[in-house]
Amino acid sequence: MTFDKARVLLRAEAIEKSFRGSTVLDGISMDVHAGEVIALIGPSGAGKSTFLRCLNYLEQPTSGHLSLDGEPVFADPLKPSKSELLSLRRRVGMVFQAFNLFPHLSVMENVTMAQRLNGRRAKDEAEEYALKLLSQVGSRRRPRPAPPSVPAANNNASPSRERSPRTRRSCCSMNRPRRWTPRSATTF
Repeated sequence: MTFDKARVLLRAEAIEKSFRGSTVLDGISMDVHAGEVIALIGPSGAGKSTFLRCLNYLEQPTSGHLSLDGEPVFADPLKPSKSELLSLRRRVGMVFQAFNLFPHLSVMENVTMAQRLNGRRAKDEAEEYALKLLSQVGSRRRPRPAPPSVPAANNNASPSRERSPRTRRSCCSMNRPRRWTPRSATTF
């Protein structure tokens, strides 16, 4: 996807989050344009991960609004419906800081899980797409073994990166990805 300054894909407005009376996020606003890569930079404990989790409501913000492609995500951001949450999570993926694979599943099963659970692809189509993605990160040669038998370089990082963002998401937040070049940075 090419960078498109005219198209605001994700807009976070005045996002706030408090835990037990302590404010962690205080009115954070940000626009992400189509094709844009943004880095959130700051010290440990500054709220970067909390902000990313708020973008797909793994943490519900105390206040604020999200919109995707100019449309509000929720009718009431403080009381999102299950269908609104599902719709958001189908469009906004997240790769976690400790992006572990499910140890009881093969690499292929880990990579295809989101595609199948979201109803995006049948098993055969998901596996074909997964092989294509795994070849891009150098893991195609061993997609079937369970994660512990995969070489360390491919054990968690590559397949888990493919598990979330490659299910045709509109955008994806990644906590400490290994390979990317930000076009802009936001300091916390």
